Amino acid sequence: MHDLYVCQRSTDEGVVKREDLFIVSKLWCTFHLPSLVRGACERTLRDLKLDFLDLYLMHFPMGAKPGDELFPFDENQQLISDGSNFLDTWEAMEELVDAGLVKAIGISNFNKDQIDAILNKPGLKYKPANNQIECHPFLTQEKLINYCHSKGISVTAYSPLGSPDRPWGSSDHPTLLEEPRIKVIADKHNKTPAQARA
Repeated sequence: MHDLYVCQRSTDEGVVKREDLFIVSKLWCTFHLPSLVRGACERTLRDLKLDFLDLYLMHFPMGAKPGDELFPFDENQQLISDGSNFLDTWEAMEELVDAGLVKAIGISNFNKDQIDAILNKPGLKYKPANNQIECHPFLTQEKLINYCHSKGISVTAYSPLGSPDRPWGSSDHPTLLEEPRIKVIADKHNKTPAQARA
């Protein structure tokens, strides 16, 4: 919330102009039903005190049961699906572009087959502008990145320093910032391991 306040205050006080910012947000998986997409985007705009987003990403290729739970799990700890299809969600996101609520739409955590499904969707109005994926030296995603670029889809990385606190990780997994090869590069350039990755 502090970052939102600083951003809003900076634009209100003329420190920075809105047109100098590129603001991205994501559609959470519990809002994948087409009837919920616009409301979720409008809430984000209200929370950020903005008229539009520069880029709005579908956070995951699968939808989850709507409600207050961030990750609605069943008794077996399986995510409860909302029964949606990401192609229908994509169509609802295209309507956000037409309504001027977002300038561009994209995806996050999508693989090649899922991207192909969008690109080959009958009646496609807007192809994904961006695919945000986990990417770092332990997970380079080179094939997926090359594929996205071949289709004119830019790629941004999340967790470029690795994600050692991920729930599915274990203590025996290597830590990127302690990787000897990264340390050698950092030392050579008189940088920290994090700076050597940036």
